Amino acid sequence: SHAHCRLRFVYGADRARWGYLIHVLVAYTWVTGCVASGSLPALALVSLLTLPLSLVATRVLWRLANTPNQLEPAIKLTILSAVVHGLLLAIALAIA
Repeated sequence: SHAHCRLRFVYGADRARWGYLIHVLVAYTWVTGCVASGSLPALALVSLLTLPLSLVATRVLWRLANTPNQLEPAIKLTILSAVVHGLLLAIALAIA
């Protein structure tokens, strides 16, 4: 995504790799922590189903961070993961 390119441009490929991985881990840890603390219903854990998409995007970014013109698969997976994660979380909240 634009964020991939921005991270790479501002921080360089190596720091962009780590930055992206940290963002992914924080996003999923946040949901887990909120469920554990009772801030979110247990059903919200359904949003973790998108973790494999995020990890594949991370792996692609990790391999191809130095060749931005080949990041399209990571960009698409990032967008898909973010949209589906949010949708699943919203559905879980609506049901709970």
